[in-house]
Amino acid sequence: MAGCGNCAYTKKYLKEKNIAYTEHPVSEKQNEEKMLKHLQQVGDLSSVVMPVIILNNTLVHPVIHTDTGYKRMDFDNALEYIVRKVKRENVSKGDENKVDHYLVCGEFNTMAGATHFIKVLELEGYKSAGYYEQTGVYYVYAMCTSDIEAAKRGFEELRTKYRGTHVVSF
Repeated sequence: MAGCGNCAYTKKYLKEKNIAYTEHPVSEKQNEEKMLKHLQQVGDLSSVVMPVIILNNTLVHPVIHTDTGYKRMDFDNALEYIVRKVKRENVSKGDENKVDHYLVCGEFNTMAGATHFIKVLELEGYKSAGYYEQTGVYYVYAMCTSDIEAAKRGFEELRTKYRGTHVVSF
């Protein structure tokens, strides 16, 4: 949307992360109708926050579909979610320069469980704790790094504290 600060920030952020995107200005009628169609799927959104972000035909912002239905997605979390999803989809096998190593400390069947565990990790000093979702399972990680040695050190630190801790590389 013209004049939208969040829209400008989103474009800048995606460019910095080398993530390709297509902009569909709502000033064009067909784009506005497409956006409204996506928003109608989630019911009443009387206070829509721009930009409306769609990834692979799935609404990501202002809301995202979870295991318990549609939930509002914080703007910054939506951008981080996009980066994680796109990075996982675009990493070439054997390209070690682009591989991220996630120190996974927990697996959950619900987003609520994952969110709670992320808060626990953050309280313990893991400020970059987060999750990624794959086939309905939410994998919570304490850290993400492109340095495999740092991931191994983190693994040694956490493996006795959190049973099942392991390193996953994308």
